[in-house]
Amino acid sequence: MTRWLETRAGRVAVALARLTVGGVFLFAALPKIADPHAFAVAIDNYHLVPPQVAQVAGAALPVLELVVALALIAGVHARGAAVISAGMLLVFAGALANALRLDINVDCGCFGAAARSEIGWDSVARNLALTMLCVVVAVAPDPGWRGMLPRRAAPPPAA
Repeated sequence: MTRWLETRAGRVAVALARLTVGGVFLFAALPKIADPHAFAVAIDNYHLVPPQVAQVAGAALPVLELVVALALIAGVHARGAAVISAGMLLVFAGALANALRLDINVDCGCFGAAARSEIGWDSVARNLALTMLCVVVAVAPDPGWRGMLPRRAAPPPAA
């Protein structure tokens, strides 16, 4: 797979993966940064962490989402941002699956006040699909914008 990622089509696919995940994280982060208390309540509704942890996570997670979104979009430290994003997405998918398993009827909280929706297996699938895009970015030879530039042939060795 990494050979294909070195082709022009592969580099375009990696850029699209970065922009997709970065865009989703940016769209998710901004409303939660604007209202961290509401996001903390959404976290607390999952009943996975104590309320004090939910309060801290409600303030910290959106900032982390924003940082990885900007890194992915800018192509700066994209591999690291993709790994962090994949970890967050897996935790989010696990929390969603656990709530579904326990039949807890909660608002996803995924996009703050921008898009309210009840959780479902489609939410879990979305997070897993985004995780796969993160894996593509993480294993890409050069996931930054430099990777989009045409490759120059190496100069011939000096005689």
